[in-house]
Amino acid sequence: MDITGGYEESVGLAGGFGQGGGVGSFTAQYGLMADNAVEFEVVTADGQVRVINECNDADLFWAMHGGGGGTFAVLTKYCVQLYPSLPIHTYRLIVNISCSEALRDLLRLYVENQLAWFKALVTGGTDYYPNKASFGVVHPTTMTVASSKGPR
Repeated sequence: MDITGGYEESVGLAGGFGQGGGVGSFTAQYGLMADNAVEFEVVTADGQVRVINECNDADLFWAMHGGGGGTFAVLTKYCVQLYPSLPIHTYRLIVNISCSEALRDLLRLYVENQLAWFKALVTGGTDYYPNKASFGVVHPTTMTVASSKGPR
């Protein structure tokens, strides 16, 4: 089974990630992590432990998913929608580039392909540095991936 988890292991799944929206490997297919929240157990400011969901305290439940971690109550349990596992391919490319023109061309191609990749349910993350770029791409094996034409 899979959930719509994120890319960065230093960000907590339920707190900053899940309550702040949450873009991950399956976002294009299943939505944000916050969209997949089913139920929370929280401690409110008055010290009460409450189980909240769409039917039980719907306003607080709505506020807790997407409003930011710890904003409305302290989260103690986070239940999310599960999905059948999909076969996926993951790619990681780290490029050291001393030529700013080459880095610019690489980033331009990456940006130009974003819409096609999103339509093909491809997701990923990117880190940019002054002379280096790191790209991570995840896509289901049943989908076609957009290809770049290379620098012009």
